[in-house]
Amino acid sequence: MAVTAPIQAQSIATLNAQQAQVEKQKAELQTQINKLNTQISQQESNRKDVLDDLRQAESAISDMSRKLDRLLDREQEAKEDLAAVREEEKTQQQILNEQIEELSDQLFNLYVSGVSPWSALLSGKDVQKIGRDLSYLGYISKARAKAVTALKSEIDRLNKVKKKAQDKQRHLTQLTKDAQKAKNDLEKEQKNYQTKLKKIEGDIKTRRQQAGQLKADDARLSQIIAGIESNIRAQREALRQAEIKRQQQAEERRKVVAAERARKAATAAAEAKLAQEQAARAKALREQARKAQLAAIAQQREAMARARAAQNEIKKAQNEFSLGGLTVAEQEQAKAKLQAALNEQKQVEQSLKRTEQNLAAARQQAENAEIERAKARIAQEKAREAQRLLSEAKEDERRAQQAVSSGGNGGLSRGSPWPLRGSLAGRFGQTRPDTGDVWRGILINASEGAPVKAVASGQVVFSNWVRGFGNLIIVDHGNDYLSVYGYNQSLSRSVGDSVKAGQVIARAGSTGGQVEPALYFEIRRGNQAVDPLQWLAR
Repeated sequence: MAVTAPIQAQSIATLNAQQAQVEKQKAELQTQINKLNTQISQQESNRKDVLDDLRQAESAISDMSRKLDRLLDREQEAKEDLAAVREEEKTQQQILNEQIEELSDQLFNLYVSGVSPWSALLSGKDVQKIGRDLSYLGYISKARAKAVTALKSEIDRLNKVKKKAQDKQRHLTQLTKDAQKAKNDLEKEQKNYQTKLKKIEGDIKTRRQQAGQLKADDARLSQIIAGIESNIRAQREALRQAEIKRQQQAEERRKVVAAERARKAATAAAEAKLAQEQAARAKALREQARKAQLAAIAQQREAMARARAAQNEIKKAQNEFSLGGLTVAEQEQAKAKLQAALNEQKQVEQSLKRTEQNLAAARQQAENAEIERAKARIAQEKAREAQRLLSEAKEDERRAQQAVSSGGNGGLSRGSPWPLRGSLAGRFGQTRPDTGDVWRGILINASEGAPVKAVASGQVVFSNWVRGFGNLIIVDHGNDYLSVYGYNQSLSRSVGDSVKAGQVIARAGSTGGQVEPALYFEIRRGNQAVDPLQWLAR
C-alpha cells in the first residue's frame, strides 16, 4: 500500500485534470454549434415556412421528454440507494440483536452464580473465597457496563441508519412527484401539439409535395454537416487526443484499483473465516461454562443438603450417647453412630471444598467465555469492516472500468446495430417520389416514442431542431464518419455528450413535417452520404 496510494492519488489527479479539459472542450464545441445554428437561422429568417409553426412545440416536447428521462434515471438511482440503506439497516439490526444477546448472557451468568456483593461479604470467613467472589463481581460489572454502552451505541447507530433511510425515502418520493409532474406537463404539451398539428396538417401535406422545399431541406442538412466538418475538425482531433490520454490514465487507475480490490477480497475472506471460527469457539466455550456453572451449583446444593443431614445425625448421636441407663452394648452402638456421623461431616466438608473449587473453575470458564465472546465480536467487526472496504473497492473498480469504457470512441464498423428496427419506407439511392431526387439515407417506419439508439460509440456534435428534419441529432464516430438521426419526437443527449453503441439518444416521432412516425437515418463520411445498409447488421 505504501506504493499504491501515491500512484492512485496521482492517477486520480491526472484523470480529473483530463476530465476538466474534456469538459472545457465540450463547452467550446457547443459554442461552435450555436454559432452554426445562428448562421443558418439568419440565412432563413426571411423564409416563411409552415414548419416554423411547429418548431417551438416540437422543441418544447423534446426538452420535456429529456427532463423526464433524466428524472426517471435519478429516480432509479434513488431506489438503488434506498435499497442499499435498507440493507445497512438490516445489518445494524443484526448487530443490535447480538449485543442484546451478549448482555442477556452476562445477566444469566450473574443469576446462576448466585453471587452478589452482600452475599460475598457475608458468606463466611474464607477470605480467599470472598476475594474471588468480589473479583468475579467486578469483572461482571465491567463487562455488563461495557455491553450496555455498546448496546446504546448500536441503538444510536441504528436510529441514524433509520433516519438516513427516511431521508432517502423522502427524496425518492419527491423525485417520483417531480417525474409525475414532468410526465403530466409532457402529455399536456403533446395534446397542444396534436391540436396545432391538425390545424396545419393540410399545409404539411402540401409542403411534402413541393420538391423545392424538400431539396432545400436536404441542402440545409448538408450545410449543417459541412459546418460541423469545417468548424470542429480541429476540435474533434483535440477531443480525440484528450480521450486517448484519459483512456490511458483510466486504464492505469483500473489496474491499481483491481489490484487493491483483489487484496481487499483476500483480506475480507480471511477476516470472515477468522470471525466465523472465533464465533464458533466463543459459542462452544459459553455453552461449556453454562453447563459447568449449572453442574457446580447443583453439586453445591447437594453437598449443602448432605451437610445439614450430617449435622442432624451428629446431634442425634450426641443426644443418644448422653442419655443415662444405657448398657455397654448400647453405649458402643451410640459411640459408633457418633463416629460415623463425624466421618460423614468430614467427607461433606471435603465435598463442599471440591464443589467450591468446581464453582470457581466454572466462573473462570465463564470469564474465559466472555473474553472469547469479546474476541469474536472484535473479529466480526473486523470482518464487517473488511467486507465494507471490499464493497468500496469493487465500486471503485466498477467506476474505473466504466471510466475506461465510457466515452471510448470505438468508431463505426461493419455490422453495427440498427438505430431502430422497422420496415423501410425509403432506401439509400432510390428515387424519392416526392422530389425526384434520391434518398441520401434510409427512412425507417417506427411507433411514436420508440427508443432511437446510437449505432456506434462516439460524441454528440449536434442536437437541435432543424427545418425539414425536426429534432435532429448527429453523432461523430471519428475517422470522418457521422451518423444522422432525424424526425425525432425528443432528443435525449446534448452536444458534447459521449455515447456508446446501443445507448438511447432520442425517441422516434414525426417532427419537422414528417406525416407518419419514422426515423430518418444517414451515415456520412465527411460531407458525403454513404449507404447505411452497408454498415448495419443484416
